[in-house]
Amino acid sequence: AYDHEYLGNAVGTGGNIFELLELREITDEEIARMDTIYQGVDFGWYPDAYAFVRCYYDADSETIYFIDEHYVNKESNEITANWIKEKGYTDYHITCDSAEPKSINDYRSMGLPARPARARRSLYSVSFAAPFMISRKR
Repeated sequence: AYDHEYLGNAVGTGGNIFELLELREITDEEIARMDTIYQGVDFGWYPDAYAFVRCYYDADSETIYFIDEHYVNKESNEITANWIKEKGYTDYHITCDSAEPKSINDYRSMGLPARPARARRSLYSVSFAAPFMISRKR
């Protein structure tokens, strides 16, 4: 259970959240055709990791593409903001954990297009997003 729950390793118990995964490199050509990129941050510290994801949703094929991700523990907002800037990910809004207004303000003061997640039933809420993601074809 530890390997699966905490390390994210597949252990073959059938407890996977996502059953329809296709693990492959997303090409630059594919990314160039993506018209709207979604980015999100969960400000963790320890033991919960900080998480940044950059993704695209193709509604026609019901496919979610995870373009990039970054998971770390015990790193400052300045360090994680610099990683985002170094990757050139300032081109779209970054939807952030709304429980961390200070961290969102830190990001904004460092020039990132950060905004708090909406607290209503939308793709920005866990109660809606998790079932939505699980039900996608890929």
